[in-house]
Amino acid sequence: MKSIDQCPICGGGSTFIANVRTIACRDDVLVPLCSCVVCGHWWHSLIPSQHELNTMYQTASPFVVTEGAKDAYQVKRKNNFKKFVLDHIGEKEVGGNYLEIGAGGGHLLSDFRRQGFSTYGVEPAQWVKDKDIYPTLDDVPAGLGFNVLVLQDVLEHIAQPIEILSCLRKRAEDDALLFCSFPCNESRPAKRDREKWSMVLPYGHLHYFSYKSASEMLLQAGWKIVDQRMASPVSLLTIISERNWRAFAYELVKGSKDQLYLVASAS
Repeated sequence: MKSIDQCPICGGGSTFIANVRTIACRDDVLVPLCSCVVCGHWWHSLIPSQHELNTMYQTASPFVVTEGAKDAYQVKRKNNFKKFVLDHIGEKEVGGNYLEIGAGGGHLLSDFRRQGFSTYGVEPAQWVKDKDIYPTLDDVPAGLGFNVLVLQDVLEHIAQPIEILSCLRKRAEDDALLFCSFPCNESRPAKRDREKWSMVLPYGHLHYFSYKSASEMLLQAGWKIVDQRMASPVSLLTIISERNWRAFAYELVKGSKDQLYLVASAS
């Protein structure tokens, strides 16, 4: 375990919010949740190393994934993030190289493959068999320049998010677009519920971004924000059409959008 006493985004000082139980629901494992006094970022100040995290995902540890996660990744659902990506790239990038970190069940990657992209994905857990999905970024063929890079619900899981974004910038073409989504601690549910916010899930989640910390993270990694907006991963209409009443009740209780969708350019 590694202790992080200063903000992992801007290096600012921290204030203690609360101790939080892990998603494994072990009462004897409490993880401090902290907030940066400069950029407003939230993070868990005692976390596994990235190597330990990768091992946890590869073995489906209950400390990073919930029961039934693998089965859930097999189900394809309509989601707002794909529309967000397509609205920005239009048709101009068809036929380029697409890289997705945290490819999960491979649904989004498969969609872009069908649209004519050469697709590459990274997923430590290897949820599905797909020749284009690799265990680590180091396994992705070297020498490729990417036009579209996607990290959907990924950066909150990574020990050092600036480091991965910097690595991706080096592998991006000059006209590349980077798409990210992650929990936003300036959302209404986060402000209302604080440490009881449903997104606070150590060690499944390690980071909870403010607008300022998201901007600082991308700036340090060499990316320029083009657009950002608060969003919900799945629309209420989709949830109703699926008759997923548990998810519908969850969204009603949550009361508002709490994910930040963001697109950044390499130049």
